[in-house]
Amino acid sequence: MDYMDADVAYLLGLIVARGTLTASEQVRQLTIEFPYSSLHLHGETSEFDQETEISLGLHNIRSRLVNLLEADIEVVSRNNSVDLVVRFLRNNMMWRDILLLLEGRTAYPTCRVPQVFYH
Repeated sequence: MDYMDADVAYLLGLIVARGTLTASEQVRQLTIEFPYSSLHLHGETSEFDQETEISLGLHNIRSRLVNLLEADIEVVSRNNSVDLVVRFLRNNMMWRDILLLLEGRTAYPTCRVPQVFYH
């Protein structure tokens, strides 16, 4: 747990907030969902294109995660969200460490803030 730094903490925050980990025999996949929602700001009359704004922000997030994970990361547009999809072709150390830090939880509804954050 000594290797916790800003990038690992950022990744874990993304997973705890909206991430799902799935595994098959050949591919391990982390999907982080960035859902569209209706944003209504009181007193604001300007237009806000969520899809464009989220997509622009995801390119910065993707770059940061590519440097950390050294994995294939794809930005996938869906009807109600834009997703970051990370594919690991092996059961590598990063995949195992993510599962360890998340205490084996694999979907954001069941995730908790990892204990290492409190140390």
